[in-house]
Amino acid sequence: MTDFLSRRALLGAAVAPVLTTALAGCVSVGLDGPSQAQLQYRWRDGGPAPARRESPLVKALLLQAMPGAPAADTLNLVYAREGGALASYQYARWAERPLRVLPRALQQRLEARGTAGVTALLGDPQQADWLLTLTIDELHHASAPAPGRARLAVTAELYDRRARQRVARQSFSAEPAVNGAATAEAAVDALSRALTQVLDAMLPWLEAALATAGQR
Repeated sequence: MTDFLSRRALLGAAVAPVLTTALAGCVSVGLDGPSQAQLQYRWRDGGPAPARRESPLVKALLLQAMPGAPAADTLNLVYAREGGALASYQYARWAERPLRVLPRALQQRLEARGTAGVTALLGDPQQADWLLTLTIDELHHASAPAPGRARLAVTAELYDRRARQRVARQSFSAEPAVNGAATAEAAVDALSRALTQVLDAMLPWLEAALATAGQR
């Protein structure tokens, strides 16, 4: 029994330094070298609330995120190395998958604007004649030349569910510069500004598409 307890004590002493070493290694969020502890970042639309319409264009509108760039459906914060190869920041991640963030950010804009009487996500208990799908085609930090640029590309497609046909399609992109050093924090700031720029362009396009489709 004494030998068994002694072996357990020795094993416990051996494991502790391994855990300490592993935790101590989680400190880098930049492309080169340690800078701070592991962090999660939120992708945010920093734009102002749009002016509200006098009346909605349609009674209800549904939003649906579609599969696109693999990086959009993971928590990995991705950057492109020189030559175009993609890699993930090892110690910096999204707090939520971008594929879930995008439709909710647009929903908030549309609700503030009053574009539709009700704006909901597909799957919510809401009936609607109109559906807007959103595909993130590109989402990463293009790090070369340093500090690089954020790259976001989104395709929006508007469907008339009554006629079961697509009535409008448009691609949007933004590439704001990364400010300061090539770090995860700076990349997230630039990617958030890209989100705002894309939504700024998407809202008037969507309203024009709904107005045109509603006259058919």
